[in-house]
Amino acid sequence: MNQQTYINWKIIMSIALIIGLVYAPTSKAAAKDPKVLVIFSSQTNQVDEHQRLLDMLISHFTEDISFKIAARLGPGI
Repeated sequence: MNQQTYINWKIIMSIALIIGLVYAPTSKAAAKDPKVLVIFSSQTNQVDEHQRLLDMLISHFTEDISFKIAARLGPGI
């Protein structure tokens, strides 16, 4: 490796390291778990297989999921 190639390689690696450190997720951001509220309506007013499937999909992103029946929320909400 000649001197110019070594300097270019060093500059590129330094820039990559700086970008990696600046854009790395912080522990504060990773610790924040989003809260999800699912408002649903059904004929039986029970959580059925459709809501469970949605729960399974959402649980990949958060553990704090609440299911509320639309009829129990009241009018105008």
